[in-house]
Amino acid sequence: MAKSKYQIKAKTEIKQKQSGKKHTYYDEELSKKKNNSPFVFFIGFIVIIGLGIVGVGKLLDSQNNDELVNSITYTYTGDSTEVSSSPSGYKTPLSLSTIDGSVIELADNAGKVVVLYFHYISCYYCEENGQNLKTVMGEYSSDEVLIIAIDVQISESVADIQQWASENEYTWSNVRDTDYSLASKYSVSGTPSMVFLGKDGSYSQKLVGLNSADNMRSAIDKLL
Repeated sequence: MAKSKYQIKAKTEIKQKQSGKKHTYYDEELSKKKNNSPFVFFIGFIVIIGLGIVGVGKLLDSQNNDELVNSITYTYTGDSTEVSSSPSGYKTPLSLSTIDGSVIELADNAGKVVVLYFHYISCYYCEENGQNLKTVMGEYSSDEVLIIAIDVQISESVADIQQWASENEYTWSNVRDTDYSLASKYSVSGTPSMVFLGKDGSYSQKLVGLNSADNMRSAIDKLL
């Protein structure tokens, strides 16, 4: 009967053992493999646990970011009554005093899309949102779109806003909503928020939180 490869290997190893040669015998190799198996399993288990912890951490971090956006809220106490139409038919005939002392009559801007951008300088998400709005603003003429930035942080002075606008090269008009009357009128409870008015001054929609330039552009294009 022919010998199996295991029998041949065992016989060869016996001869090597008798000759005094150093060698790892077949049964020893099997023993090593058996002994290493729990160790390999343990290492694999640790790696899997580690990857799971990293994944859960990223998920929690994402949820925390969302909660941070939603947690930027205020209690506004201004006048929340609706503004009646002007004799010209413009739906929102507001008069807004800018930080440079001029007055913007929204009714004088009939035919334009008006964007009321509620923010404050030290708002983390407003920084990126403002840059996106600046990009979009450059794509439309002053005859098409009017952007008015409304600062809702009482502690931020006129000088603070002027410096912020200058450093970021924002050319839109700036207004301070120190009594929160504007924010209250449009139920703005967090920043950044943008209110879009149609060509006739009618309320169109509101974008809350950090928004991409595409979202802003889409809101404007629907009203042009």
